[in-house]
Amino acid sequence: MFNSMREEFESTVAPIMRDIVDDARKLMRQEAELVRVEIKEESRKVQAAFACTLMGSALLFVAVLLSSFMLVYAIAARWVETPLWLAFGIVAVCLAVVGAGLSLLGLRRWRAVSESSGRSFNALREGLTWMHRSV
Repeated sequence: MFNSMREEFESTVAPIMRDIVDDARKLMRQEAELVRVEIKEESRKVQAAFACTLMGSALLFVAVLLSSFMLVYAIAARWVETPLWLAFGIVAVCLAVVGAGLSLLGLRRWRAVSESSGRSFNALREGLTWMHRSV
């Protein structure tokens, strides 16, 4: 009698456990696919942002270069006693301060991109850890 109850219990529990494990595997595959799709979308965003940033930076470099020469000569012409080397120094320091601020802002934005993709990897890692413990 005890063996028959055990066999009945195993015959009903085993398929349920198999279904649970199969569902968990299916969920892990879906999560892996979600991570792949998110990475693809993020890479498209990064590529577009990089292309625009690169082109814009090249044009801004030329504009800043020409404008800085204009400012140097304007400072030297406006203040008669100002030597040309000092005018170049004044403009260089101002450009360095603005450049440092823009660089810091850009770094913050790049970090935001990498943090958003990290969430998906963490979810996948948690699911894999759960799968290893349960199997």
